[in-house]
Amino acid sequence: MGDDTLAIDSVLKADVWRDHLLKEQASLDAKLHALDNEGDDKRFEDAREELTSRLAEVHQQLADMDAASGPARAAALLAGRAPFPRHCCTSLIITLSRTGFRRG
Repeated sequence: MGDDTLAIDSVLKADVWRDHLLKEQASLDAKLHALDNEGDDKRFEDAREELTSRLAEVHQQLADMDAASGPARAAALLAGRAPFPRHCCTSLIITLSRTGFRRG
């Protein structure tokens, strides 16, 4: 049997690099938010600058991979309207079988 994971979430998780970058983005956003409450001390300014720089890199990588279209692409794959990329078939099939997904 599977768990309560939605099939679309399983497909999105199969894109491990996109998933990693989205988690890193959330972590960086949280750290920047916490630093906003710390004041203007030089060490906090340096940390903000470093985090902001990395966040910009993450945003660029997400844009380069068109991460925002991930849910639409995942839905198309599940609906059978798009081919499965060869490089992700094996991990996707394993992931979907573990969640109990059956199409059709």
